[in-house]
This record gives sequence, structure tokens and C-alpha cells, in this order.
Amino acid sequence: MKKRILYSIIILLCISLTGCTDEPVAGDTSKPLAVNIHSPQSGACFSVNVQKVIGIVSDPEATVHVNGIEAAVSQDGSFYAYIDLIEGENVIEAEVVRGKATVSDAVTVSFTPALAVILDIEYESGVNYLTTPLTVSGFVTHPEATVTVDGNPVAVSVDGSFTTEVQLTVDYHSITAVVELNGVEDSYSYLILVSSEGHLNPVPGWRSFYMGRTIYENKIQLEAGEVKSFDVKKEIRKNVMVPTDFNWDICAVGGEYQDDEIPAPKGLEVSIEPASFIVYPNTTYILPLTVLAASDVQAGTYFFKLESHGDVHSSEWIEIVIE
Repeated sequence: MKKRILYSIIILLCISLTGCTDEPVAGDTSKPLAVNIHSPQSGACFSVNVQKVIGIVSDPEATVHVNGIEAAVSQDGSFYAYIDLIEGENVIEAEVVRGKATVSDAVTVSFTPALAVILDIEYESGVNYLTTPLTVSGFVTHPEATVTVDGNPVAVSVDGSFTTEVQLTVDYHSITAVVELNGVEDSYSYLILVSSEGHLNPVPGWRSFYMGRTIYENKIQLEAGEVKSFDVKKEIRKNVMVPTDFNWDICAVGGEYQDDEIPAPKGLEVSIEPASFIVYPNTTYILPLTVLAASDVQAGTYFFKLESHGDVHSSEWIEIVIE
């Protein structure tokens, strides 16, 4: 009888101290470890290199990496990560680690950059370009494409560069390059003014037509304790002809169109993902921007600056109203 009482006490201590139950707890190594990539699917073809990978893991406390990038894992086991694709075939692998156990899932997709062409005009002062042909150079993203300049075919080098000569006439002259590949076409025009003496003057503002835009909500209203997310569309046009790094910087500022950074308001967070990636020409990137207002954030109007540097430079201001 004393032995039965002693065994009962030991069992109760086990339950109270270690939480012994029949149900597996999160992170329990007895639970089978599994992972599955839901999106994208194998065989998918993309013209945008930044892709969101979505999947599910059986244990939400396990660590998930997608192509080496740590994924965000929710309590229900769903996860996501943003990755950069390279031109051609890409293998996307989700690897899950829990202790010494490792499982993975993989899909294969492809990425083909958008078709784009650009012209570069260099000229010398004092030269009569009514009698001397103008040398025009350019670049196309796909060297195998067919390129014409002012209707005349030009030879393209293996690196995508080309050079030709154009005979100009008096008054406005639009030098136009047209590129075609597999039924897809792109073009670029350079407008120039030719005087009666054969001197050249580029038309102001013409090249800015080929710069990219940023399309977004510039005023957001939300209440304390609320989270809102919306898409920021970043157009990369003719100003970038080769893959280049792109980085977003977000900081609080004193007002709209102000540049000086100030301490961020307590309880107010603004983030965009991914904040760093590679961009290609003629491509629009759609990225989620999230505004999180804590329950104790003070009501008022706040301004944040969204800025990118390098080859693709832009500055945007966001007004946030906490009600």
C-alpha cells in the first residue's frame, strides 16, 4: 500500500514539473517534421526577379531557410520569404532544421528579364552634323534581339552593345531605336534639335520620360493598435540597363518634403519588404509596405521618408495620421 502511494506521488510530480500529457507540444521532436512549398509552383516562368515564396512547416518552432534566407514563420506553421531569381533556371529550396533533424522541399522556376533598349548620344561642339554623321551607341538587354536605329538594322555585340551612324537634318530630329524578340517589342527615342549650322541641342526633359515612377498611398489613416499594409509599385524603366542593387531607407522626418531625420515616434513602425534587392530595366516591382501603430501611440500626424539611393534614386514622403 505504501509503495502504491509513493508511485502515485512520483507520477503527479512528473505531470506538474514536466507537463507530461498525451498531446505533443510545439517543438516536440516526436512530431514528424515536414515542409512544403505552396507558391511558386514548379515550372513557373517569371519576368520579375523578386518573388515571394510561401509554404507550410509542420513545426512552427523549427527554423526555416529559403535559399539561405531565414523565413518568417507564423504560429500555424505557414511561412514566407522573399528571394532574388537569376536569369535562367532557378531551384528554390526550403530547408527546415529542428535540433539534428533536417527536411527540405524544392521547386524549379525560370526567370527571363524584360526586353529593353537604350541610346547614348555623344557629340562635339563646333561640328557640323548636317555634313558629318552622328555616332550613336546603345545597349539592349537581350543580345539575340533584332535592333534598328531610325529604321536601319544594326549589329549587336555579345554583351548587348551596338554602335551606328545617323545622318541628321535641320530642326527637330527623333533618333529612335526599336528592338524585337519573339514577338515582343521595345523602343527608345532621343529627341534632338539641329540648328541650320548643324549644331546640336538635346531637348530638355526628354530623357526624364524614361525614368521610373513610384506609385503608392501618400496618406494613411489608422487608429492606435491597428496595422495597415498596402502595395508600393516601383517602376524601373530606361535609366537602368543592367541589373543593379536597390535599397529602401525609411526614416521619420519633421514634415512633408523635409530631409532631416528625426527620432521615430514611440509605438509607430513603418517597414517595407524586401528592403534590398536587385532591379532590372523595364520591370515593375510590387512591394508591401506595413504601418504598425501600437496601442499606446499618441494621436497626431507624422511623416516618413521613403528613399532609394544609387543608380535608381528617388524620394517619397508618407503622411501617417493616428486618430
